[in-house]
Amino acid sequence: MASQASSFTCLNCSVRFANAEAQREHYKTDWHRYNLKRKIAELPPVNVEEFERRILQQKSDDAAAQEDQSLYCRACKKLFKSKNSHDAHLDSKKHRELLRVFLKEQGEDGEQSQSVAVKSTREKKDFGVMMEQDGEVEEVDSDEWNDEDWDNPIENNDCLFCLNHCDDLIQNVKHMSVKHSFFIPDAEFCIDVEGLLGYLAEKICRDFICIWCNEKGRTFYSLDAVRNHMVEKGHCKMLHE
Repeated sequence: MASQASSFTCLNCSVRFANAEAQREHYKTDWHRYNLKRKIAELPPVNVEEFERRILQQKSDDAAAQEDQSLYCRACKKLFKSKNSHDAHLDSKKHRELLRVFLKEQGEDGEQSQSVAVKSTREKKDFGVMMEQDGEVEEVDSDEWNDEDWDNPIENNDCLFCLNHCDDLIQNVKHMSVKHSFFIPDAEFCIDVEGLLGYLAEKICRDFICIWCNEKGRTFYSLDAVRNHMVEKGHCKMLHE
C-alpha cells in the first residue's frame, strides 16, 4: 500500500498525493506551472506556502502601482476618477476632436498639459487653481465615458491587435489572420462575422480584456497594455470550448 501511495507524486514540486485524480488536479495548478518555469530557469522549486505568499505580494505590488489618483483632461475639461476610464477616454474619437481644437488654441505646449494626474495634497491645491482657470469642469465616474465614447475598430476596418487600417472587413480579417494568426473557430457556421468581431472589439478596446485569457487573466488598464499582452503571448485568438 505504501508503495502504491508513493507512486502518485510530483517530483517537480516534491509532493505526494493520495490518488491519481489528486495528482492530475495538481498538474493543472498555477503552483505546478510556476515551479516548471523555475525548473527551466534552473531555479529550485518553492513550496505551496511560499508560492501563495509571492502571489499575495504580487497582487499588493500591482495594487500599489495602480494607486488611487484623479486624472484631469484639460482638452475636454473632464475629471476622471480612475486611470482605466481616463485611458479609455484618451482613445475616444470625441477626445481627439476636442484635442485638435485645444492644441490650436493653446499652441504646441498644450499637448504636454492636456492630462494631469493629481495625487499629493500640494498637487490638488495647484490643480484646483488650474480647474478654476479652465472654467466649468465635468467629473466623470469610472465607466461613464468608457461605455459611450470608445471607438470600435471593426466599424473603421481597423485591426483589433495593432494600428493597421484596411479598406474593408474582408481585408481586415485577412490581415489579422496573416499578421496575428487570428482565426474564427467554425467560421463556416458564423452568420454574422462583423457582429462577432464587434463583440471582440468591445472586450479588447473598451473593457481591456484579453480574449484568450478572458476575465480569468491579468487586469489591464489601457488598450496598449492589453494589445501588447496578446501579441507577446500569442493570445490573438478566441477562447473556444
